[in-house]
Amino acid sequence: MKIKKILLLFIFILLIPLSACSKITKKKYDVTDDYFEYNSFRISRLVTASTRNNVVANGDNSNNSNSATNDEYMMSITAFCSWSLCEEGCTAMCYNAEGGYLGTLTFEKTYSVDKNSTFRLDETFSDSVLTNTETVRVTFYGKSYEKPTNDGKTLTVTFINNNDSQNITKKVKYGETVSKPVNPTKDKYNFSIWCIDKELKTEYDFSNKVTRNMTLYAKYTLDYMTITNDTNETAMKSNVTVRAKSYNSVLGIETSSNTSQGSGVIVASSESYYWVLTNDHVAKKKNGYDSVKYTIEDYLGNTYTGTLKNTNSNYDLALIYFKKGSAKLNILKVGKQNSTVGDDVIAIGQPKSQKNTISFGVIESYINAPVMDNGSKLNFQVIRHNAKIDNGSSGGALINVDQVLIGLNYGGSEKDDGSYVCSYAIPAVKIREYMSNYVTFKD
Repeated sequence: MKIKKILLLFIFILLIPLSACSKITKKKYDVTDDYFEYNSFRISRLVTASTRNNVVANGDNSNNSNSATNDEYMMSITAFCSWSLCEEGCTAMCYNAEGGYLGTLTFEKTYSVDKNSTFRLDETFSDSVLTNTETVRVTFYGKSYEKPTNDGKTLTVTFINNNDSQNITKKVKYGETVSKPVNPTKDKYNFSIWCIDKELKTEYDFSNKVTRNMTLYAKYTLDYMTITNDTNETAMKSNVTVRAKSYNSVLGIETSSNTSQGSGVIVASSESYYWVLTNDHVAKKKNGYDSVKYTIEDYLGNTYTGTLKNTNSNYDLALIYFKKGSAKLNILKVGKQNSTVGDDVIAIGQPKSQKNTISFGVIESYINAPVMDNGSKLNFQVIRHNAKIDNGSSGGALINVDQVLIGLNYGGSEKDDGSYVCSYAIPAVKIREYMSNYVTFKD
């Protein structure tokens, strides 16, 4: 009997820790995607140690046989959750620019997130699919020590107008739909759609029931008619054709010549002269010739004799002035700072001898200047944009929607079959840097 009591006491002692553990273990509740609001994503290429060494040693590891082949990429997803979390995760379905499915990535973390707060999920992947990802569709999930409830929940839908007006906030009951606000307006643009992402890739469906706090973003398209009219009335009147005739002569008689044609833009004036900005490779004298002379033709077809003030191959820029005539021409304002990637742009010029052409595009990026067939060799970053240009467009204006010169086109890239790829322009800051030696800016 005594042994039996001792045995029971021993079993009781063993059960005490298990009982204590069961008491301190908290129950976790599922938190569904309804409680989350996707914000944005970002992809970064991680530089490995081997890759970093190659970059320092060679300046470019693309052709180095020792460079890392298993590059890693980090995707960061930012989101909002209306409920507290002790675990969180998501699946991100990745798509390219054409909407093609690339694959699904999974994120899982176990840190705490407070109720009604923003958090970020970071994950590293050895997967080149991320280099082609343009949009993602994200489904969130999580765990919480608090049981989620929806009864009587009031949610907030915020409309970001993406203009100078105040944003709109609407309150809506859980499970109801939200009504569209009055379409916002933006100067020189037309309202298009409301999107669920800052990248303005995915349209929101207003027939969906609202089950979480949301932020929607206004997307606009350029008002092409208004911009074209503004350009014809403003920037076009500063647009000129530049002809540089390189020649040899004997006793004042030309014996041989070579004429090149490009574009230019009027950027300054004095009492009697207009000053034209163009490219160095348009204005410079051709090899094998003794002299060069210039003819400037304005947007109306009037011609003038030009005189070279300066040409500089380090900027691929040149200044030519000509005497004012009876035609009233415009002076295009030069931007004080470089424009932003994604900004709308308009290219003006004389491609293939066509007069006063206009093409629309956006700034795609700033890149180290590529070496061009026209001889341009620049050692600074230039604008890469997709407003189409062609032979004869060199020296043509690249302007923004406010008719301000934000770049000077100097070349482009094309595929082996001759189809267009992109255009390059010298940015406003470099234009000002060059012109400041010869022109006083009043702004």
